[in-house]
Amino acid sequence: MCLGNGLIAAAIVSNKHLRHQKEMLLMAALAVADFIYGIATLLAGALRIDMTLRGVITEKVTPWDCMKWPPTALFTVGQETVGLMLVIISIDRYIAVAHFSKYRTMGVEYAYKGTIQ
Repeated sequence: MCLGNGLIAAAIVSNKHLRHQKEMLLMAALAVADFIYGIATLLAGALRIDMTLRGVITEKVTPWDCMKWPPTALFTVGQETVGLMLVIISIDRYIAVAHFSKYRTMGVEYAYKGTIQ
């Protein structure tokens, strides 16, 4: 998940032709969001292995204790960002199909606004 999404984002960002396509910018933003979520999954797995090896995996923790671990924050950010990017891409595809003449005149700036702001 991390490797594939990292390669997609790197390919789009490094290629000038792809950076000037609205659809590719949105796909790059989705790939970055998936990458963040993948890193959270990787860190959570490493943390679980570490806790298992130390023998503390069965200890009870409060929700506040759980929030101090980095994967928890990354999971939260990653899930919300992936969902938001899917909504933005759906809106983009709707505009492209339903209002195609207006969509063709829209520049790449609107894709930047949709992903960065």
